[in-house]
Amino acid sequence: MAKIKTIQELAALYKADPTKIVRLEDIGPLIQGDINTAATLAPPCCTGYKRYIAVLNQNSTGAPSANVLLNELGGTLTWSRVSPGVYKTNLLNAFPIARTGVFFGNSFATGGTTNYQLYAGYNTSSSNIYINTSIFHSGVITAADGQLINTMIEIRVF
Repeated sequence: MAKIKTIQELAALYKADPTKIVRLEDIGPLIQGDINTAATLAPPCCTGYKRYIAVLNQNSTGAPSANVLLNELGGTLTWSRVSPGVYKTNLLNAFPIARTGVFFGNSFATGGTTNYQLYAGYNTSSSNIYINTSIFHSGVITAADGQLINTMIEIRVF
């Protein structure tokens, strides 16, 4: 078993050679130290982005409702309906252009086996995320409400 080190000692080792992996076996009461120092120990694979994960539902002409599972963005996201099939959330300067990704999980909307749901998520400024929902049927794409039914969304900010 390796010698137990303080957070400050581990931070110094990591700063001396960041290619070495520092593994903390127990983050319980045995490890004490400044949380900012501890944060510098985490390898980039673990702290490369902040996440917002929620399950969205929307019907009729209402705004999407969000069951938030995880929010690391530092503020509350409120969803609104812009037009049929277009929804928006905003948080001041939280979504840098070219450093923000929007991902969708599984969902199910009514419409039979010949209708396909299409989702798009994007940001047009550093403060807004837009979601478009559409139905694809018989070669035609139509913006549509009511397509966010237990739809998981993840927003990643690098």
